Amino acid sequence: MTGLSQAATGRALTRGRVAVVTARWPRAHDWAALLEQAHAHGGERWSRWAPGDGAARALADAASVSAYTGKAQ
Repeated sequence: MTGLSQAATGRALTRGRVAVVTARWPRAHDWAALLEQAHAHGGERWSRWAPGDGAARALADAASVSAYTGKAQ
């Protein structure tokens, strides 16, 4: 993933109040406030971003690509 796409993902996560995102790795004394912010988000919105079926979808995509390339040879 490029830095540009990471930045875009970070903006989307921030807009959706899914995660707390920082531009740089936090300094030691910043962690407590960041964790409080993350806790305040709750976590219920995460399931809309990552519904938990990523591994199954990746496997299905890989099988689809494998089947396609197998037929082309």
